[in-house]
Amino acid sequence: MKKLIISLILMFSLSFFCACSYDLGMQTKNKESTIESSLSFLPSGQILQEIKIGVNSEWINKSVGQKENLVFIENLVSEVENLRQRYVLNFAITYLKNPIETHQIGRGVKVAQTAYNQEEDCVGFGMIFSSQEDWNYYHNQPQNKGENGEGLPFLKKKKSSSIFPFASKLEDGGFSGQMYINLYQNAAKGMALEEKISAYYNPTFIYKYCTYFAQLKSNADEKIQDKNGLFCHVWKCKKEDFSRKNDVVLYYYIANKGLWVLF
Repeated sequence: MKKLIISLILMFSLSFFCACSYDLGMQTKNKESTIESSLSFLPSGQILQEIKIGVNSEWINKSVGQKENLVFIENLVSEVENLRQRYVLNFAITYLKNPIETHQIGRGVKVAQTAYNQEEDCVGFGMIFSSQEDWNYYHNQPQNKGENGEGLPFLKKKKSSSIFPFASKLEDGGFSGQMYINLYQNAAKGMALEEKISAYYNPTFIYKYCTYFAQLKSNADEKIQDKNGLFCHVWKCKKEDFSRKNDVVLYYYIANKGLWVLF
């Protein structure tokens, strides 16, 4: 009965998702192996969440040849699709627990198909939330508390902090980033590439927070502007650095009007 219920949930949720091909956002190319999660707050009010795993075709072609690389890409698409289905199932369960028509799947959130993006040489998928309310509904996360400015009498500092997404701890004590490494390694099982990946695969984990709000500041490793004009705060980290570099801090300043009136 439990398996039947899960199957019905999955069938229900899939019927609402778009079946189109997917263009994976920013046109960046990295020769190093990367695993990326990004969150983009679009001017339309929509929120785009993306998951991308770099293939590193140049390295694979040199190591084992193009034919093997094509098979690996096909396998990686299958592995990432399994991850996508987990998101789909979680969204469906969230909706069935508290069905609100304005947040329904296909309206409040749309999930694109897993696909290989040749230009970026990555495999991934995206989720588009229609509004901030839809994002809050499906993620069920507590709101971050703001903090006042530090030593700035005429300004108030609004600050939000969270853990680096891939550095969050799992029940078994490991990091969530390992799950994404496993997807890449699983795609090479049974291939000549498997041994090389086991020995050398050490991706750079990337988190991007993109917004049109230019005044937003952060502790990011770099800040860039993408092709759509969004300001992207970019954090980068290796797995071995998770324990010491695991915070994401965003903040901005607003005028403390009460104090300005005094002078």
